[in-house]
Amino acid sequence: MHCTHRPAGPVFSRRTCVFHCSKGFGAAAPKQKAGKASKGTAKTPQQAADQALAEAAKSRPNVRPINPKEAARGKVDYVQVKDWADGNAADLGELQVLPDSYATAYTAAGSSGSSSSTAGGSNAATAAAAEGPFYQQLARHAQYLESQGALSVALQPGAKPFLPFESWQYSLPRYRQYMAELAAVHLALEQALTLALAAPPVTPAPAAAASSGSLSSSSFGEAAATQQQQALGVAGRSAAAAAAYAALCCFSAESGLWRAHAAQADLAVLAELAAARHSDKQQQQQQQQQGKRKSGELHASQNAIAYGKYLLQLGRAAAAGTAAAAASAAADACAAPSAGSSSSSSSSSLLLEEDEGTAAALKLLAHAYALHVQQQCLGTRIGAAATDHLELMSTGMPAAATATYMQYPQHVQEPLQQLVAVTDAAGQLLDGPGRQAVLEELPKALKKATLMLAPLATA
Repeated sequence: MHCTHRPAGPVFSRRTCVFHCSKGFGAAAPKQKAGKASKGTAKTPQQAADQALAEAAKSRPNVRPINPKEAARGKVDYVQVKDWADGNAADLGELQVLPDSYATAYTAAGSSGSSSSTAGGSNAATAAAAEGPFYQQLARHAQYLESQGALSVALQPGAKPFLPFESWQYSLPRYRQYMAELAAVHLALEQALTLALAAPPVTPAPAAAASSGSLSSSSFGEAAATQQQQALGVAGRSAAAAAAYAALCCFSAESGLWRAHAAQADLAVLAELAAARHSDKQQQQQQQQQGKRKSGELHASQNAIAYGKYLLQLGRAAAAGTAAAAASAAADACAAPSAGSSSSSSSSSLLLEEDEGTAAALKLLAHAYALHVQQQCLGTRIGAAATDHLELMSTGMPAAATATYMQYPQHVQEPLQQLVAVTDAAGQLLDGPGRQAVLEELPKALKKATLMLAPLATA
């Protein structure tokens, strides 16, 4: 479950592939004369294209099958082809399609540029201009994934599917369990970010924007650009690695979006509320037997624990990449000319570790976006429904168990706008391949984030 924002309209290159079309490309093929054509008769270009597209649809299991009713109405879906190869009709079945280019409306080429122009480039500014705001690009990709059924979560055997949002259950035990899941995963995310960003001796990018109280992406972009320049100064760090770490810095604590502390505070209030209402007698008995345990302590589910371990793994890998970059630079500076192949082998190993660290940083960025966008969109709806159902505002408790949704630093006046600004600033630092790496990790991030909703969304 997640929230997506539909942008004004995607942009496509001059070569656009139509997957679902009732009559292929261009004008209708000329009618053949009466009589069967011989087996050796050459096919027209239109027939070859139709056949190739049909084969492509069969060979790609993630492509939505053609709906005859939609085809009869002439409905088409547009996607952008990553590489047309040599253009032979026989090779069209192997075409690679950019996953975030799905749309139901065509935009003429040249209006705002295309993503293909920067797919292999290293200029982050060019990539940002071609792809548009990063928040919208991620939201568009999430919408595409949902349309393809790629965000379905795998529940435990025998578990019932998620209910519609209107039928979610907000009993106090269920809501407490959901908050325990949220607190555990967000704490793991924040610990992973702390690990990943501890090595660079620089100030996180959002700090400059936070101090001025600005929510604009331009302010974050300026601060992030400074962060990237400082990151480049770390010994041995490549431009791609510097961009990845600088982009990740946009989601640091200075962004004001971290939620673990607020969620833990709400859990404590909910534990007092449960004790006051005597709604959890079994847990009260356990607390009496274990006096040292905190009141109302809950354990996160195995899904949340596993997700947290994965996030920490990414954080450690990202930190190791930074350490490897510094070690590689030190080895290069100290290596004697006669070191030979042993020095070259050690340097290659360190470079590989740095590349893996960069990849981990970009994956962690995808999970930071997924968790925060779920919290700012669907999470606010959950908070409103739970507050109303459990009458949290009328309990008489000072915090009323709403800190997760209402308590933010002073410079964060609109949390969702802050998330948009932070995400766009991160995107301004990434080139085409960097953005693509985040997009590729996004399906896993959205599905793992969705599993946290199970206490409320299952019967």
